[in-house]
Amino acid sequence: MIPQNPELAFKLNDKIPVIAIGDRKNELGIDTVDINNFNAGKLVAKHLIELNHKNIAYVSTTLNDHHSARIRRLKGIKKEYEENCPEGNVHIFTRDISPKTEIKSITLEHDVGYGLTLECIKKAPEITTIVAINDMVAYGVIDAIHSLGLKVPEDISVCGFDNIYPSKLSPIELTTVDHSLEKCGESAFNLLIDKLKAEPSKAHSSAITRVEYVSKLVVRNTTKKSTF
Repeated sequence: MIPQNPELAFKLNDKIPVIAIGDRKNELGIDTVDINNFNAGKLVAKHLIELNHKNIAYVSTTLNDHHSARIRRLKGIKKEYEENCPEGNVHIFTRDISPKTEIKSITLEHDVGYGLTLECIKKAPEITTIVAINDMVAYGVIDAIHSLGLKVPEDISVCGFDNIYPSKLSPIELTTVDHSLEKCGESAFNLLIDKLKAEPSKAHSSAITRVEYVSKLVVRNTTKKSTF
């Protein structure tokens, strides 16, 4: 993953090979396998605009500079709406959670999605879509919508990010964004092996390798055209 302390990762790279996987950042100074989360956000927004969704909500765990992927996805969504649906509104619902809690709690993302959705529908009943920061949060969103007696996507559409394995299974069948995560992992591993096999003089060369995979929107059964 992209380190929260890039300076330490850069110094560590002088001693042992380091490969970072995550949001596209040109200033890290180490080899990276990148995901363009800004473009991923734009993909989701473009899809929703085409389906006539003008009032949407973005629900996420902690949003700050330590979690650039979450920020970049939101910026991509907002940019697409500014350019192609200026009359639209992007409501933001987030919950600050400590890094230790995020690591320790297995159900955290589902719980956050559930809780923020109840808050969202109460405070912004006009929304027709909820975009979750990732698929696990989206599952919580869906469960909260159902708990209120509403239906997905008839009453509220739902989108996620990451296209994890359960997202293609019934009854979830979640509209989401695929980042080729398995290929990202394979590329990072291959880069690491190449660096380990390189001669000492070349292992820490000034050349930086960047691999970027293009995100793809996967449209399933949790989004439909809005009639509002």
